Amino acid sequence: MHIEFSSSIDYKRIKSATLATCGLLNHDYRSDINGDQMNLGSAFARRKQIDEEINTWINRMNHASRNSKSYKTLKIDKTPYIPIPGSIKEYKRSYKIEEIRENLDRLIKEDQELAFRISKTNLIAKGRIIDLEGLEKELTIPELLVLKNDLTPKMERILRAIPIRAEGVEILKSTDNHQEYIIVNEVRKKESTMGEKGQVAENMVLDYYSVDEVEDFGVSQREIYDEVDKIHNFIKQIKSAINTANETELVDI
Repeated sequence: MHIEFSSSIDYKRIKSATLATCGLLNHDYRSDINGDQMNLGSAFARRKQIDEEINTWINRMNHASRNSKSYKTLKIDKTPYIPIPGSIKEYKRSYKIEEIRENLDRLIKEDQELAFRISKTNLIAKGRIIDLEGLEKELTIPELLVLKNDLTPKMERILRAIPIRAEGVEILKSTDNHQEYIIVNEVRKKESTMGEKGQVAENMVLDYYSVDEVEDFGVSQREIYDEVDKIHNFIKQIKSAINTANETELVDI
């Protein structure tokens, strides 16, 4: 196989792709609500925007309750206080509480409508997959999400919990479902000896042999890897099916 590596980088293409991505992230999905582009994917994105807008208006609410003026003065024995020239700072609220409440009420109403429409559309929006047994199925988004977020992680955990058959050992006997081998380890102990001049020397000497006779019923590591790969490919297929289902137009309520 011959592979050529280009030393030149197409920065214009990278910039174009980056700008396109930013455009998707910053797209105002409010314009899609009454248009043909309002599918499930757009609806989910709009709900995220609504959540951000609600947080913005709530933060503005914290500064909408009062106007204030602060200054420094030399005497407070009688009112009105006389400010020191140049020390006055005035704070004017940018929004009225009623104005903010109106915007929050509007956003909550829009969010509720989208949530109901998404819920109903989820029941009819479907994506096709081929399951782990090779059967083609058409599933709704809730069913696909259960597979992706709940069932496939459990399948992988179960696979990774299966004991792996030992490798690099001398097999004494092997059948279809297990292998037998012996593990022998030396167990040493300290032994002190006295030298001719009375000095004490410590040496590690053999005490005994530890022997484990093993019947290993584990499976091969390659078999586990292959099954985990199948699950990972299955998850990719589920995500693709969800993306397809998200293109379904929202139903009206």
